[in-house]
Amino acid sequence: MSRWIFVALVLAFSSSVVAQTSEQEVLAAERARVDARRKGDSVAHARFVSDDFAQVSANGQLRDKKYAVSLAATPALEILDSRVQVFGDVAVVTGIQRGTAPNAQDIRFTHVWRKQNGQWVNVFVQNTSIASTPPVNNPVTASQIAPTKWLRGDTQDERDVLRVQRGLNEAFAKQDFAAYSQLTADTFVRINVDGRMISRGDFLKIVAGTPDLERVAGTADSQRVESNNSGFRFRVYGPIAILSYIDKALNGPPGGIRMTRVFVKQDGKWKGLVTQSSTVVP
Repeated sequence: MSRWIFVALVLAFSSSVVAQTSEQEVLAAERARVDARRKGDSVAHARFVSDDFAQVSANGQLRDKKYAVSLAATPALEILDSRVQVFGDVAVVTGIQRGTAPNAQDIRFTHVWRKQNGQWVNVFVQNTSIASTPPVNNPVTASQIAPTKWLRGDTQDERDVLRVQRGLNEAFAKQDFAAYSQLTADTFVRINVDGRMISRGDFLKIVAGTPDLERVAGTADSQRVESNNSGFRFRVYGPIAILSYIDKALNGPPGGIRMTRVFVKQDGKWKGLVTQSSTVVP
């Protein structure tokens, strides 16, 4: 074997290892954080959580790093069905969390990780209980819905993400299958308030109003009442953007729904990657 062929093979092998290592590193960080949670080790836990960390708990409340690392020990905690997508120095993980408390419901989660100074740290979490959605008491009426005061965005990326966000809302309301398809990545998933995960293909059928699939929310007629979005939290980490807000919709729960949209930039265009909802319990 010539020297150049050998070098080429080594480089090819190295590239393959690097591509696999990022995913493995993220999973290792996930396991380390879970281990810290099991032991209630706040110091070890804090090493894997960024200073600007935010968590949407299963009750829809927005929490910070101090809250997350001070949680009590949960020896039975385990993570199932993890799916990792790595985009440069940012990774998005979806899966199921079990064993947070005796007889507690399983939780569907989205975790966003970022590589900082060579280490993966968790920057965002959203949890949604996997359970049937209870009836809504004191539902929101049209008179309680004020017009949304949209963010303007400080950078071009932020403005582009917000434009896609509003485009997704309009495409859903108009049952515009084609528009919604163009604004979502191939690996897009939606996690509803009952913890049910819906694939992109199935959700596009819902958008199109396929008769044998139930619509998630809203109506498609011209008399619809637009929901109110407020309490925005917006972060952009390279090719990933996270927009979290409270959505108050007609006939929805009085506290609204904490909705998070995770976007990914592909071929110069921002697209929806994950949408997750958790009912806000006052």
